[in-house]
Amino acid sequence: MTTVNVSATETINAPVSTVWDRLSDFQNWHDWTSQIKSIEQTTEATNGVGAGRACQLAPAGSTSEKVLEWVPEERMVISLFDVKLLPIKESTSTFTLRSLGPDSTEITMAPAVVPKGGIMAPFIGKRLSKRLPKAAAGLLGDLKASVEK
Repeated sequence: MTTVNVSATETINAPVSTVWDRLSDFQNWHDWTSQIKSIEQTTEATNGVGAGRACQLAPAGSTSEKVLEWVPEERMVISLFDVKLLPIKESTSTFTLRSLGPDSTEITMAPAVVPKGGIMAPFIGKRLSKRLPKAAAGLLGDLKASVEK
């Protein structure tokens, strides 16, 4: 099985606690990123391990997501599955936060993506490896803009 591993890192001028508060508001990411049009909560839990949501993506597509790991102010791991209209079968995205000082946080997003495509998956994987870093950087840039305003 082909897996595409990429990462993006951003420095946000805010304490880890402030960045975590925005990131951990799992059901409201559409309020700060242009990559998600809307979110529907799919589990009783709104955040933490087991929290789930269904996302309508921009400009098109949808995905179901579930939190697999939750370490406040340090790490969150999200599983993406049931992906529609995108060449992605499934993905696991790891968000890692690190304090750089009282008012500075480094956040890294590291998606591990399994492309759709059967025998074409390696070819699709190569295309994804060029596009996914930009998408991850865009999400982190949206987070930065939202936190720093």
